[in-house]
Formats: sequence, C-alpha cells, structure tokens
Amino acid sequence: MRLNPDVILAHGTETSRIMQQHTRTISLVFTTVTDPVGSGLVASLAHPGGNITGFTNFEFSMAGKWLELLKEVAPTVRNVTVLFNPDNAGMPGQLNATARAAPALGLQLTEARVRNRSEIERAIDGLRAEPNAGLLVLPEFLTTGHRDVITGLGRSRR
Repeated sequence: MRLNPDVILAHGTETSRIMQQHTRTISLVFTTVTDPVGSGLVASLAHPGGNITGFTNFEFSMAGKWLELLKEVAPTVRNVTVLFNPDNAGMPGQLNATARAAPALGLQLTEARVRNRSEIERAIDGLRAEPNAGLLVLPEFLTTGHRDVITGLGRSRR
C-alpha cells in the first residue's frame, strides 16, 4: 500500500477481503472469487461499486448440472452426499443451487462438512451404508487438494 499502485490484483475471497479493508482508493481487481456478492465484496456483479471489480470463477447453476450428470451416469442414485468445506465463503451459494436442483431429479441431499483428510474419509466411509448413494464434491481448495484421496476412497469403496 505504501507504494500506492494504480491497481491491485487479488486472488481469492480472503485475499480480496483483506485488500479491500486496507484501501478504498486504490483500484482492486479480484480473481477466483466464487461468490463476490454473497461474500460482501461487491454490491452486484453488474454494478460492483466502490473501488473493486473482478471475475468470478463459478456459476452457481453448474451445481444443478453436476447433479444431472450424476443422475445420468448412475440412474439409481437417490441419496447424494455433498462434500464441502464449510469454511469457504462460496459454499452457501453452491449448496443453495444444489438444493434447488435436487428435488426435480428425485434426489435427497446430505451435507458432509469436511475440513481435513480424516473428515473426508469419514464422510466417504459413511456412504457405504447408504443404498443408491452418490457423492458430489464441491470444488474449492481443500477438496481439490485432496482429490487423490477422494477419488481413491470413492474407487475403493465404490
């Protein structure tokens, strides 16, 4: 901030929030923010307001499409566990979009809040007892970082 740049590029929700707290005059452009409106960074995508604008990396309607694809490849699925990191500011929007899409597909959703590998393992192990179960992993840094664990457990536990 002491250098007084013309613009600051911030990656992710938390970094963008921190930068926004430190300046209201330097232009701030964010990237990879899942829910800029819901997280309070901007008033709206069309009219962000203030000194901030940027790019979202996720369109919430995609969550419904993922459920459609799951149902297409596994038509007998009735119960879907939605694996997500509750500490991610973008999750409420993704969860709401998923919940809105589920009834039309005849799906029941169960939330699996995970913050680490052992919680991921417990959530996936819990699927074994569920008949006609499916798994939807919402994308974000934690789940992407544990993708090998998630896919390995999913494969071994079918």
